[in-house]
Amino acid sequence: MEKKLHSPSKINQNKLFKFIRPIIQSNIFSRMSDEEFVIRLQNIEARFDIIESIGKGTYGVVSKARDSKTGKIYALKKCIQQQKNSDFSHKTIREVQILQNSKHPNICDIKCVIQLNDPQEGLSLLFEYCEYDLFALISKRLLTIELKKSLMLQLLIALHYLKTQNIIHRDLKPDNILMDEYL
Repeated sequence: MEKKLHSPSKINQNKLFKFIRPIIQSNIFSRMSDEEFVIRLQNIEARFDIIESIGKGTYGVVSKARDSKTGKIYALKKCIQQQKNSDFSHKTIREVQILQNSKHPNICDIKCVIQLNDPQEGLSLLFEYCEYDLFALISKRLLTIELKKSLMLQLLIALHYLKTQNIIHRDLKPDNILMDEYL
């Protein structure tokens, strides 16, 4: 007997959103107030306790940090200056602008920009903290069929949103697909 394939227009919306509902309903995507989007500090330690380093890339070092004011855990990306005489790179500016305008439940939310009093220190970006990345789950073989389907659906929804905003993610890889406890 031949299986009937459903066209995308006939997909049951309840089934489609069954996998992403926990993330949409979570409150971890709430943004700091607008007046706190750019925070000026003497040094990072004045407001954040660095818990551990969690990654290093071409443009920055990412650490797990606790906000001493609120107690919340964030990912803190210290942007590496490419040139000594520039305040911060055009890539950092573009990243902030794109993330600030990309309000979507499947895209990591930028909370604020931290500008230190010493301009040579550059900028730091504060993001919501996500405990897991896809690479770690793949390497530990923790992906069930249901979780694979859910992750693929969420990834496609996020990519579709980016496409509608005329944004292309140029570094899409398992290390950069982050997940929280709501998966």
